[in-house]
Amino acid sequence: MKNAKKIQTFLYSTAGLVAMAVSLIAINVIVRQFLVRVDLTEDRLYTISDGSKKIISELKSPVTLRYYCTRGQNEMPIYLKAHATRIEDLLKEYKLASNGKIKLEKYDPQPDSDAEDAAALDGIDGQRLQSGEKVYLGLAVTSVDQTMSIPFLSPNNERTLEYDITRMIYRVANPAELTIGVMSALPVAGAPAPSRMARQPGQNAWVFVSELRKDHKVREINMDETAIPEDVAILVVVHPKDITDKTLYAIDQFILRGGKLIAFVDPACVVEAQFIQPNMSRPSTPSSTLGKLFDAWGVEFDTTKVLIDMNYPTRIGGQGSTGQLSYAVLTLDNRAMNTDDIISSSLDNIIMAYPGVFSGDAADGLTKTVLIKSSADSQLVDSMKAQLPADKLTREFESDDEEQALAIRLVGKFKTAFPDGAPGDADDTDSSGDQSSTDNAKLNHLTASTNESAVVLIADADLIFDQFWVQKGNFFGQTFLQVFSDNNNFFQNAVEQVSGDSSLISIRSRGVTNRPFLVVKEMQLEAEKKYKQEIGRLEDELSEAQRKVNELQRTKKDQDQQFILSSAQAKELAKFREKQVEVRKKLKELRKQLRRDIDKLENNLKWYNIALMPLVVSIFGIVFAAARKRRMESK
Repeated sequence: MKNAKKIQTFLYSTAGLVAMAVSLIAINVIVRQFLVRVDLTEDRLYTISDGSKKIISELKSPVTLRYYCTRGQNEMPIYLKAHATRIEDLLKEYKLASNGKIKLEKYDPQPDSDAEDAAALDGIDGQRLQSGEKVYLGLAVTSVDQTMSIPFLSPNNERTLEYDITRMIYRVANPAELTIGVMSALPVAGAPAPSRMARQPGQNAWVFVSELRKDHKVREINMDETAIPEDVAILVVVHPKDITDKTLYAIDQFILRGGKLIAFVDPACVVEAQFIQPNMSRPSTPSSTLGKLFDAWGVEFDTTKVLIDMNYPTRIGGQGSTGQLSYAVLTLDNRAMNTDDIISSSLDNIIMAYPGVFSGDAADGLTKTVLIKSSADSQLVDSMKAQLPADKLTREFESDDEEQALAIRLVGKFKTAFPDGAPGDADDTDSSGDQSSTDNAKLNHLTASTNESAVVLIADADLIFDQFWVQKGNFFGQTFLQVFSDNNNFFQNAVEQVSGDSSLISIRSRGVTNRPFLVVKEMQLEAEKKYKQEIGRLEDELSEAQRKVNELQRTKKDQDQQFILSSAQAKELAKFREKQVEVRKKLKELRKQLRRDIDKLENNLKWYNIALMPLVVSIFGIVFAAARKRRMESK
């Protein structure tokens, strides 16, 4: 007892407190040597993925990460400080996972310092705040003589941070560039101004092309090309409108010699009107296909039909229940993705506008895999009909009761779609009758591939257009991309896979996460369907009343009294017009009630989210306090 009192006295003495403080500091220093981070986010956003670890494990040369971050207490805004801390933690994870292959260097670029000079050499830009102070938050990655950098690590791109870092590590360690050809009837690679004196500026490249250029050499290929360059490994074709047989033959021979193809075709390209002026002398539909190539591959693609899907509608031009519902613009979640394929397994938000579908059995020697599909509650309709209002579409909807393929992959040994050789060979002899060029062409003609190749087909060219997957913003003078759908991720995954480099796919797929409230979505659709029949019946009555009015106005006793109705006809006309007014009122009230029901559903969910958790915590606290009080009283 006395010893216990002595120990207690010592602990409460000054010497004891000092000893405890020293012990705690020593324990803290020792523990910090064995850094353990626990990532409790559902997607493990701050833990590097298996794909990153695989790339790190395959590094042949050391890699240095130079992290530039302003450390001053006053310069860096609080939200940027928190973001900078998360970046540093992630970089430490790279270092720990590398077994010494990755070196992390941290710099604080103060004015007129060596660190500021190093930042400038690495292409790291300081950003000026509204206060006028300059802050740095950038990263440079170096291996041997290769360097890549991110001038400013914007908080807006935090979800794609791991992918951006791993991609730089991979590129500096593997500097060989892949050449990708891009062919399109649309100006996807950008277009210069019409002339120096033109007031209209040139068109920028679509963002997917700009993203490709970060990692690969991109070569633009004309739509009338008769041969694909030998150095092109992957050919990307977007909306090949009015493609000629000679260009199809060039693509055919490109695939047979081992090239890979990613093609976006479309029965009704929404964005075409923004770039292609209509030809009044030769009107055409905004559709595209690969014709003879599809025939040779066993692929059927109807350019006159688009798909509407009752399970994947999109609200356009508003939020919640305020937007206009479209069943032809599809927002596809993970139920539509092939979860067994690396291209699509981790994606959960693809937007397609007026897509077509692929059908048919693949030709002999080819294996067909569906990557994206519709629901069975869908229907193929004429492109004009798909533009009808949603309520009219739902009334006339008749499900095909079949899931449709929206994106597919073909793998195997392809056979030529031109067994007789290049189109036009018979006309290629010159005036002297010299057939040498024709003979050479026939000699080089391939009839089948010797090695396996791959083709990825997507039934919507709009999918890759900027407005369907990304928004551009400005942060401290730097343009950043705010990605809101997985459209480009799907395309980039396809590029990585067909090029044989799949390690980056699982990382990129973590970048965009969309978890739609499926139950809420179904409840909203049910609320709309509940009124569908009644609205349809009233619209039919309105149409019938209008038809009667028109008939009465056309019915006259004789030609001389064409503007005079009999008293009976006048009464009938008045009755039907009253009917029109009455039906319109009922329709208006029904639509109001529909909006009220959907708004009520949204408000109830908001209240559940706001009040339910505090209520649960309060009940738990009361029960815990009551139980504790009971235990105290029992003692």
